[in-house]
Amino acid sequence: MRPSEISAGVDLTAARAGRQSFTLDDRAVKVPPGIKVQRILPSAIEVILDRTERRMVAVAARIGGTAAVRKRVAKVEIDPPSVEVEALPEEFSRMPSVYTEEVVPDRTDGAYSAIARVETREAHAKIVGNPNVRVKIQFRK
Repeated sequence: MRPSEISAGVDLTAARAGRQSFTLDDRAVKVPPGIKVQRILPSAIEVILDRTERRMVAVAARIGGTAAVRKRVAKVEIDPPSVEVEALPEEFSRMPSVYTEEVVPDRTDGAYSAIARVETREAHAKIVGNPNVRVKIQFRK
């Protein structure tokens, strides 16, 4: 039997915010046909749930490349300029903005445009919906 053939599940549909204990029995464990669960240790698990919030957070572009390339940047536009983020309330104070993956222009004249993924660094934060934005970079003449 492979570990991927065994799983345990807990029904959290009636759960609420805070600390709760859930008892595990043989119905919670899925095993392949012909296998019987004899014992479960530990017989209960503790789950701590927190409520999350959703807020719009500004997006900032991380521009990569050499220092010479970054010095030539005159203007950066991001579309959309903000994304919806779901996180624990206290995480928003550490997240005044979210950043794109590094955008490295392949030229330094005129304008450069790329699609970039927005990333979050907070453990429980996630982007709601499309995590991609368009980054438009205008270079100095």
